[in-house]
Amino acid sequence: MARLFAEHGAPVLSADESARAVVRPGSPLLQRIREAFGSRVMTETGELDRQAMREMVFADADARRRLEAIMHPAIRDHLHRQTETIHAPYLIIEIPLLVESGHGIETDRVLVVESPQDQRVDRVRKRDRIDSDAVRAIIRSQATDDDRAARADDIIANDGSLNDLARKVKELDLLYRQLAQSHNGAP
Repeated sequence: MARLFAEHGAPVLSADESARAVVRPGSPLLQRIREAFGSRVMTETGELDRQAMREMVFADADARRRLEAIMHPAIRDHLHRQTETIHAPYLIIEIPLLVESGHGIETDRVLVVESPQDQRVDRVRKRDRIDSDAVRAIIRSQATDDDRAARADDIIANDGSLNDLARKVKELDLLYRQLAQSHNGAP
């Protein structure tokens, strides 16, 4: 989805990419995670074992809250530093857990992408190579579709063809450019 906005020239930042950047091997944040959760969440090469971490935090809500308290401020700061270097009419920041965490990111608008749960399960299962039950457990721990819709300024239903999705993105790109232009006082 964000790739389609990028094709229209919109810079795209990703909270997931920031999450990976702030826990690179040797980083102070990775050391904090190791101290909080032990070596069982580390690989032999000194990286975060994402699968072990995922299994732990989705089985234990307290562990998830502890991890979020460590990660979310660092992700927010990383994204904020990135936004300061961008000069464009608007930018897209992909934040999958925006509703759950708030992330402390100031935004002018929130775009929610909706898709049927079966599609989401299948996409995550393939992307992360985990079973459907694990994906459903992750989804149950997240905000509901209604909660996301209540926070949204714009909603795109990603339940059709790629051409349908591209058309919807093009419409929003035009809207966001118009809003940016009027916000900046340009004629």
